[in-house]
Amino acid sequence: MKPKLCVCGRSNKLPLCDNSHESEGWSCSAPTERTPLLIAASSRYLNLAKKLAFHYGGRALEPAESTAGSAERLLVLVDPTDLDELRRTIESLQADEIVAFVVGFDPTLVQPLFPSAELRFLDDSSPLAAFHSVRRQLEERQAPNERADWRWPSTFVSHAVADEGRLLGAVEYLRQHFCASLFVCSDSIAPGSAWQDEIVGALRAAERFVAVVSEASLRSHFCSFEGGMAQALEKPLRLLSLDGSRPPLFFAQLQCIDLRAIQQRRPWLSDDDVVVDALIRCCIE
Repeated sequence: MKPKLCVCGRSNKLPLCDNSHESEGWSCSAPTERTPLLIAASSRYLNLAKKLAFHYGGRALEPAESTAGSAERLLVLVDPTDLDELRRTIESLQADEIVAFVVGFDPTLVQPLFPSAELRFLDDSSPLAAFHSVRRQLEERQAPNERADWRWPSTFVSHAVADEGRLLGAVEYLRQHFCASLFVCSDSIAPGSAWQDEIVGALRAAERFVAVVSEASLRSHFCSFEGGMAQALEKPLRLLSLDGSRPPLFFAQLQCIDLRAIQQRRPWLSDDDVVVDALIRCCIE
């Protein structure tokens, strides 16, 4: 019997019908299409998805495509900096097998988002290399990545007040999609609390410290205090530069991620995407 789409919205197996409404005297009658292979990708990797679909005789889904149905196999090209549309598309589908290729990052990063998927790494050095990598991994059926439990390390993000506008969109994105544990002074301190005590407590509890370097942060006594305390507490330190500014001398021995350099290498990324990319690398690598 072919699976059917639920049109009443009451099924426990959405988007498929479980006949839970038959007592009301009617039932879903339209059978859903079952496709051997569907490939979903964010906008940036849609051309790669279409090329793979042509090669394997499947169908590539457009980002945010309004669809419901099921497939024998679903391939997902996951760009962690561009998940909103992709998640909406995937949530409308069911598949016997899901293989998620995570572009440019450790696949365990998205394990909470795709708990039933086989997770694999995909190098984004070039579209041609990515195409051949997917083909090789599918056809050789390499052992999947270890599915060890993973969680986002609690991270203290030190930044200047003037840089909040550049950071908060990316911070909210990471919290929403990855349940990221990120402490930022602008929204992590309750009104009326002793803010300095809150900062000290958060620094002590943090598993990682990220210093956001900019012209404004270099002038900030608070950023210097937070950086000095993180060093004294021997926290793992990561640096990212918003505007090309060099780190302060007490961080001079540490490699710094430069957002401008990322944007030059990957010009298709928006300003928010670049910050998301850098924060992910600071927190998980």
